[in-house]
Amino acid sequence: MAEPQVTIVVPVYNERAHLPTLHARLPAALDKTGRSWELVYTADGSKGGSIALLQGCHEARPGQVRALELA
Repeated sequence: MAEPQVTIVVPVYNERAHLPTLHARLPAALDKTGRSWELVYTADGSKGGSIALLQGCHEARPGQVRALELA
């Protein structure tokens, strides 16, 4: 797989309630650019299920979305 032309890094800390909306909008907007892209969510000690939700986002688009748990 070629390197993406655009990389977006999104830090996440206790944002589970907002992640579904953000994740619905970001890939849709990135798809419209016509460029290859990747989306990297980084959870640093986030509680309340954020990382589990992000893992689901990764599983839906494994070549474009990554979820990293830093702590």
